[in-house]
Amino acid sequence: MALSQLGRDLIWFPCTSFECILCEGKFNATTPLNVTRSHRVSCQSLACSSMSSHDLCAIARCPLDSIETSDCSSTTCPPFYCAYGDGSFIVRLYRDSLSMSSLFLKNFTFGCAHTALAEPSGVAGFGRGLLSLPAQLATLSPNLGNRFSYCLVSHSFDQQRVRKPSPLILGCYDDSAGGSEFVYTSMLRNPKHPYFYCVGLAKISIRKKTIPAPEMLRRVNRRGDDGVVVDSGTTFTMLPASLYNSVVSEFDRRVGRVQKSPCKWGKISSSILEKVCSDSPKMNDADVSKQIQQMVRFIRQEAEEKANEISVSAEEEFNIEKLQLVEAEKKKIRQDEYSMQLNASRIKVLQAQDDVISSMKEAASKELLSVSHHHHLTLTHHDHVYRNLLKDLIVQCLLRLKEPSVLLRCRKEDLHLVEHVLDSAAQEYADKANVEPPQIIVDNQVYLPPGPSHHNAHDIYCSGGVVLASRDGKIVCENTLDARLDVVFRKKLPE
Repeated sequence: MALSQLGRDLIWFPCTSFECILCEGKFNATTPLNVTRSHRVSCQSLACSSMSSHDLCAIARCPLDSIETSDCSSTTCPPFYCAYGDGSFIVRLYRDSLSMSSLFLKNFTFGCAHTALAEPSGVAGFGRGLLSLPAQLATLSPNLGNRFSYCLVSHSFDQQRVRKPSPLILGCYDDSAGGSEFVYTSMLRNPKHPYFYCVGLAKISIRKKTIPAPEMLRRVNRRGDDGVVVDSGTTFTMLPASLYNSVVSEFDRRVGRVQKSPCKWGKISSSILEKVCSDSPKMNDADVSKQIQQMVRFIRQEAEEKANEISVSAEEEFNIEKLQLVEAEKKKIRQDEYSMQLNASRIKVLQAQDDVISSMKEAASKELLSVSHHHHLTLTHHDHVYRNLLKDLIVQCLLRLKEPSVLLRCRKEDLHLVEHVLDSAAQEYADKANVEPPQIIVDNQVYLPPGPSHHNAHDIYCSGGVVLASRDGKIVCENTLDARLDVVFRKKLPE
């Protein structure tokens, strides 16, 4: 036999060997189950994870390598600590067949308690969770569905009155022809306690007087607070102080304040007091000492279970952190190796680009020598082209310097060509800059280096062109063919 309760979803029974602490004098018609042939639930099962949000396989001491490979099916679900308002117990999950009158269910999940504190009887949870009796009936026997109904008949204080049983109906009811016989109230979802039956309370009516409920009782917030919980294990209805005072005031106004307790009327008071006094257990010093020792053993057992859980959880977190650090270091090493390979490849590409550009520059330098090469005795068409180029180079320098008097240097072999174009270059500059023609003084003492020679390949050389400077020498404009070539190739260098 088990007590039905709406506020829980776990179904549990006392199992052999069973020890109940502080249970003397409590009603208990439950015979402990023998679960030697039942199967323990795996830590990877949905039933085990529905009891707790922790890593249950780690708490059950499943090896870390098995956890990583999701191969902990052989490790059983760890024990759980459960507490009610008047007691507590430690339970393990089992799976076996269930027989109820004409119903036979396989793979039924239930809890088994070997130690309990003030909880001698098992509990059949009717909550909204996965392990409740209606939920398992709906899964294992779909024709029943997940519906149930019950009617709690009020117990009378009169011992002579025949008590009627409180019926409990499991399964669906055909309400298609019920008409207005049934009235339905929508349930609210509670994110914190999903197994609770929560409803929204809008108002309380006392005859024609309506007392509105506060907003907090009409809905459940995101934290799982507020609303009203329907629980068969709670003896009386509890309301917030403001609403309770309003209801009491209205009752007082309708009925009139009664100064005496309801138990003082008639013969109820004496019968109750006699029953309470007669049912109260009498304990001597030895019994008290025994009860205290049992409580100490139970508390120590709970503490050891909790310490073991904390130790396993800490070890699991340490191993996970260690694995994360190792993986991070491996990833960093792989990234470093990849970066080194990438940099080496990039250096090879840049070196190849530099080699190509250097060879192109060398070929361009040879072409420039052919541009500036000319005959000293007779002027050819090629010499006319180079002479015009010298004039353009001089004009460019003058436009840069914008000085009334400049100093010009050139190669010694280009001197006669430069002197031939000086006047025309000065006049062209004057026309473009709208100024007087500048004074251009050719330096006959210092010349630019001659062109390259195969006899002295490493000497400083100049392929042609001119260099102009201000008279004080502070501003210099180098417009040689080699300088122009360097500017072009500098822009083409790889970055």
